Amino acid sequence: MADPGEDQMRDMFARFRDESVGDSPGPDLAWVHGLARRRQIARRTTLSVVALAMLAVPAVGYRLLAQEAGQPHETVSPQQVSGAPSERPSEDPSVAVSTSSATVQKAVTKDDLMAATLVIPAWPGKREGCPAGEVDLDRLPPVSREQQFSVGKVVPVDVDRDGDTEAVALFSCGYEGTVDQVLSVGRDDQGALRVMGRVVGSGDADPLMDLIDLRPGRDGAVDVHVGDRIGAEQEYVERQWRSYRWNGRQFAQVDGPRQFTPVAPSTDLGLSVTSTPFGPLSDSAWTGAVTVAVTNAGPNRAPGVWLDLYVTSADNAALARQVKVTSDCTTTDVRADGRLTGVRLVCHQPALADGDNRETTFQVRLPEANGPRALTVMAFVYAEQPGVRMLDDMGGLPNSATLTMAAPTG
Repeated sequence: MADPGEDQMRDMFARFRDESVGDSPGPDLAWVHGLARRRQIARRTTLSVVALAMLAVPAVGYRLLAQEAGQPHETVSPQQVSGAPSERPSEDPSVAVSTSSATVQKAVTKDDLMAATLVIPAWPGKREGCPAGEVDLDRLPPVSREQQFSVGKVVPVDVDRDGDTEAVALFSCGYEGTVDQVLSVGRDDQGALRVMGRVVGSGDADPLMDLIDLRPGRDGAVDVHVGDRIGAEQEYVERQWRSYRWNGRQFAQVDGPRQFTPVAPSTDLGLSVTSTPFGPLSDSAWTGAVTVAVTNAGPNRAPGVWLDLYVTSADNAALARQVKVTSDCTTTDVRADGRLTGVRLVCHQPALADGDNRETTFQVRLPEANGPRALTVMAFVYAEQPGVRMLDDMGGLPNSATLTMAAPTG
């Protein structure tokens, strides 16, 4: 009959070998997985040390094994992030504590989320029509005026740094002017999906904050791209990347700006547009000019001036070659149904004091390949905080003007 000690030794070596292989799938992940497993299962490390000792000194190994079998084991509590308080998991899904399994869990995908029943935290902005609490995502109809819940971008992040990847997703509610919240969803010990916690929401810190995008950050962090006004056009909002990390109980901001730049006082800008007719054909082009005059009627200084200029074919016909407009501004093609029809210029000009005005002249060259044709000029002006946002205008003076440059005659 085999010695019971030898049977126990063989079983232990088999477990040790299987666990070692499972814990080291590749050189690049060996350290990470080893660390995660050491933090999760203290006994596994103890058994490994005992097995290695037996290889070198069998007699000592048997003695250690006997001591191991005769001593009670401590109960290992669920793994927590280093430095985090050991607290009972909260019942509030916005601050729920994750539970990590001893083996690597299957990554959570967007398809998994859409087929799950999740406990959704209360929505920011007091949106009463948005579903909260236990929500069966698989039974939700498409987004409409009646059903305004949706799941947007999903990124994989190991937020609690235990070796298992959670899904961090952008959840939205609203048909127009949606409110959002970024949630982290992981698996419990049985593999079921669970909302681990809310990363950030539209109304958590700034009442008008919009959540635009998200991406994996460094060391388990989640980076969220935020804007200072829900539903506003890109030019009118300040955008920032902010980083959040799980602290063992909830998500807290760890990097990036913590507030938006205060909005500068509004003022009343206006403009007018005049043109100089095209001259005779020279160097395979007709040349004319457009002058834009901007006035600040007050009552405040404009920190910067945003000037937007479009020069397009008057009949919206395709151009064989692009119109050349001389300036220091950013230019992009204007197209209609894929056809080149003109050029757009965006000019960021210096501050303009209350009561001041400024003229800017643009040279316009119409290539001969387009034939003699009329051009439409449209100009728009707004005050801006340079590099931050476009400002609302107080009204009064017109912020836009349109004219037609007559076709060249010579």
